[in-house]
Amino acid sequence: MIVRALEEATNSGQKIVSPEGSWDSVRILLKDDQMRYQNHLELVYCMPGRREMQAPTNGKTYTIEPGSLYSNSRQTRFAGF
Repeated sequence: MIVRALEEATNSGQKIVSPEGSWDSVRILLKDDQMRYQNHLELVYCMPGRREMQAPTNGKTYTIEPGSLYSNSRQTRFAGF
């Protein structure tokens, strides 16, 4: 499981600004993260709201709030979803 915040990705060099400054892009999930299903990636970017989720693989609790992204390496179901 990967949990990232937009601010974290922005501050870690994953933000790209066009040469003329007319747009920017933040790469939150990268190829090196190896988050692949057979035909697609699954990720969730939280805009409004807040929730705590417990990962069934390690029992760690994550807080998902605006600006956070989470993605699973497996098709894992979380309690309450």
